[in-house]
Amino acid sequence: MSVTVMAMADSGDFHAHQGKAAEALFKAAMALDKIDPDDLSPPERITYAQAQASLGVGHALMTQVAQQDQPPLPDRG
Repeated sequence: MSVTVMAMADSGDFHAHQGKAAEALFKAAMALDKIDPDDLSPPERITYAQAQASLGVGHALMTQVAQQDQPPLPDRG
């Protein structure tokens, strides 16, 4: 999931694989949405929370890269 996204970013090929990363994050989010945390055992809830946190890191990384790709704001001076 976001580990894949972070590995792509570290390799310097993130932009080449940005579509794959977005698709992987989408699939992971859809899979986690199907899980009812109330049906999980305590250890499973920990794993679920870790997966949610990893997904959040992946989304944050995608957002950061998207912001870096934006042209600079015009000078107001």
